[in-house]
Amino acid sequence: MQSSFQQYVKSSALVICLLTSTGAAYAATDSYDIDPGHTHISFTVERFGFAKTLGIFPDSSGTLVIDQEHPENSSVSAKVQTASVWSGLAARDDAIHSKFWLNTKNFTEISFQSTKVELTGETSANVSGNLTLWGETHPVVFAATLNKIGPDRTAKGKGAIGMSISGQILRSDFGNKTAIPMVGDQVNIQIEMVAHLK
Repeated sequence: MQSSFQQYVKSSALVICLLTSTGAAYAATDSYDIDPGHTHISFTVERFGFAKTLGIFPDSSGTLVIDQEHPENSSVSAKVQTASVWSGLAARDDAIHSKFWLNTKNFTEISFQSTKVELTGETSANVSGNLTLWGETHPVVFAATLNKIGPDRTAKGKGAIGMSISGQILRSDFGNKTAIPMVGDQVNIQIEMVAHLK
């Protein structure tokens, strides 16, 4: 018996196929390209206990492969360009770029490759995978919520998928211990993502 998640993914994908079809056969697997213009990859880190500092990576890319029959077989690969980091203050951005923090000169990308998708609800899943940061690769788990699959009117009706994703890492796990504990070890990650059918 199919789960509600499977039924939702299949029915939504069928709508996309019917509305955007050029005669190609309906596929059980769809590939989507991350839209950097409508994807927001943000992080927060506690600063001296007063508040959390927020940063955003505007430059992202990647591919989602959605298996309509078996969503647990879906996958994602993504990366961000570290030089694109923005925190709202030029002086702080300069510090983040330095060798003490992101070291963007030597580590130009942060990448993620999923290894497992575990359904946790009708429209939610835990996505496990390998995150590469500061040249080190470690396993992480992100919680993902499927917001919508359907035609995107802002992209001439092209099929789209939208997701909200969250997770946490310890930067010390990746070899960065700058200013711990004055600046938090835990990095909270929040992603609002839109991707379009290839």
